[in-house]
Amino acid sequence: MVFYTFDYTHFPEVRIVFSRNIRNDEVDGFFKEWFSIYKFNRDFHMLFDITTLHSAPMKHVITLVKFINKLKKQKPQRLKYSIIIINDSTVMKFIIKTAMTLTSPAADLYLYWKKQDETVNVDNIKQLFMEKRLDFQHFPS
Repeated sequence: MVFYTFDYTHFPEVRIVFSRNIRNDEVDGFFKEWFSIYKFNRDFHMLFDITTLHSAPMKHVITLVKFINKLKKQKPQRLKYSIIIINDSTVMKFIIKTAMTLTSPAADLYLYWKKQDETVNVDNIKQLFMEKRLDFQHFPS
């Protein structure tokens, strides 16, 4: 089983849930599946739950930055926005800050820094986003 699951049940909403830490041999497959969404030739948005991650190697951050730069070249840009649920930790904040220093997102990005005692996931994050948008950190495209 790979570290991620793409759920297209609610398309144009694409839900991606990480089930465990990233494995090096699965990274390419993850980015290939993400890029394949553009073949639908329809606008979409993404919800990520990456709360199983507690860290990520810098080489994966660099790979992500390169991938985002590739996505930004897509015309028209079909990705309209992304929401990421992420653990509220110093390590993860450093990783995000590093990535966003190296590139801007392909579409508006909203981060929800999940506290340890919260029950937030891809099933309820959009409702929370509608009710408490100011609780989300925004990175414009």
